Amino acid sequence: MARLRTKTEQAVLIADPDAREAALGGLLVETDLVMRMLTMVIEISRSGSVSRDRFIEVSPANLLEEIGELYAPVAEDAGLVFTIAIDDRPPPMKLHRELISQAITNLIDNALRHGAGGGEVTLRIVHRTDGVAIQVEDRGPGIAAADRAQALKRFGRLDSARSTPGAGLGMALIEAVARLHDGHFELADNAPGLVARIVLPV
Repeated sequence: MARLRTKTEQAVLIADPDAREAALGGLLVETDLVMRMLTMVIEISRSGSVSRDRFIEVSPANLLEEIGELYAPVAEDAGLVFTIAIDDRPPPMKLHRELISQAITNLIDNALRHGAGGGEVTLRIVHRTDGVAIQVEDRGPGIAAADRAQALKRFGRLDSARSTPGAGLGMALIEAVARLHDGHFELADNAPGLVARIVLPV
């Protein structure tokens, strides 16, 4: 907010109309970023206070297919190979459908933004011994094991990501949603690339 105010003050003092218009255009970008940050903070806060009566029976595999079908054209337009991999079809689970959907779309958005250079993204569900894993796999640069804890922190942004728009809150929201379902969120190596995984207990 302080940066936004400073840039506003600087913009109104610019005499040249073209330069002032360019500065104001930059302010719109900054304002959109602040609005996204505030929205994400609110969503994280709400996810921690959701009542269990908002949970409904959901087939995780069906939900994954629905979300994947929405994102497949987006990925293809970006020149990526997008795969929906249903390794298992676990039975319906009690889930907060909206929040789980938001977490999964955040995973896909992150992969499309940071892993697009690898050429392919996979949305996968698999039934493991510790629960149902919903994961997005990319072939991008990945995140070093030593940096993964920082990536999961609120407002935690790695140096390699600072050139892209964002507030570092997307992964914090995913982790909050996983905790709400008594699960956890983890990052792993895709050799090359990243696997971002929500594990939900059965």
